[in-house]
Amino acid sequence: MIDSFIEKITKWFNHDRKLIFFTTFILGLMVHFALYSKQLLAYDGYWHYGSFLAKGWEVSLGRFLIPFIDMLRGTVVSSSLTSIIAIATASFANLILVDILKVKKNYIKILMGLLLVVTPTFSLTLMYPYTADSYTFSLLFSVLSVYFLSKKVNAKNIILSLICIVLTLGFYQAYLGVILTLLAIIFLIDICTKKELEIKEIIKKNVLNIVVLLVGVVIYYILFTIIVKILNLNITEYNGGNKVLSFETLKNLLPSIKNAYITFYNFNFTNSIIENTKFTFRHIFNMVMLSLIVINFIILIVNNKTYKTPLKLVFVAITLLMFPIFTCIIEIIVQERQIDLLMSSSLYLPIILLLKQIELVKFDKLNVVSVLIVVISLWTFILTNNATYIATSLYNKQMSAVRK
Repeated sequence: MIDSFIEKITKWFNHDRKLIFFTTFILGLMVHFALYSKQLLAYDGYWHYGSFLAKGWEVSLGRFLIPFIDMLRGTVVSSSLTSIIAIATASFANLILVDILKVKKNYIKILMGLLLVVTPTFSLTLMYPYTADSYTFSLLFSVLSVYFLSKKVNAKNIILSLICIVLTLGFYQAYLGVILTLLAIIFLIDICTKKELEIKEIIKKNVLNIVVLLVGVVIYYILFTIIVKILNLNITEYNGGNKVLSFETLKNLLPSIKNAYITFYNFNFTNSIIENTKFTFRHIFNMVMLSLIVINFIILIVNNKTYKTPLKLVFVAITLLMFPIFTCIIEIIVQERQIDLLMSSSLYLPIILLLKQIELVKFDKLNVVSVLIVVISLWTFILTNNATYIATSLYNKQMSAVRK
């Protein structure tokens, strides 16, 4: 049995996958070299450096799987160690992601992988070495949950997806948005490209996906409640964690949906979550990127004659309009929590969608613009990350000089 399993893994991890994995991994190591070589941390990261075992506080936050990862590390907290684990985990998650989206071109696979390991959110994650590996495991399991949902519908795949959803939330709940946004991306691509699929089949499949996701969230919450009771803890009141799945959540649903759209706008066009306007002009690139996504869908709709089924057009329009809700779903569930940079992984997924569209749209000039926008965006991320590392390093030297 073990030999058979190893043989399957070896066969799956073929030359192309090795190329994509190691390219992503090495580029990630290069981009973040200044961070782990100088042991740079977020300021509150120093509290738990050297050795740390997550206990009651993390469990009360709902991140009850973090202590298991701490124990696997022997409670050792080292920026070098957790950075390597996190970059390797994100690189592997990219292999699953490109399988889900059926990406064929290697340069697109590499750009997708590079996105996962160079975002400012990933950079900030690495600056918390006592949770960096756990949070990237959340990323991995969020992608795996979608992977099993995208395969043939059967009890095995549904159960595996449910397990991955619970694991995702048990490490870090913010990655729920990654699951929902990836499902929305697959839904949009299927509607616009698969002429042979009836609208009923697509809707049926995606309704099942949403039901599985909801069941997974409920199982996670029940498990979380049981664990808290066994350990004689209370669910934290921090950011309204104790009000999740309550009547108050339903009562404030409309204001929280409005907040999701505001957060989506702020992430892409202001400096309240990520630097966009001062030096990188990222707000302009984001506007072009979102416009390209809409233009590409129009081209796909025309080329594949999707417009002949008006209901498909309605679903495409509704899904695109609801995109901010999918990416910011955590704000709708935990309504007192505003998405910050550390929680923003799902908000980068429009870039993944644009990269997939490059393969689908046969319009060379438009695709060149799309690739250029993605490459510039990735470059601004790399510059932003390393500017942060330089500033942090200088600050640490100044503080060290003051102490002397």
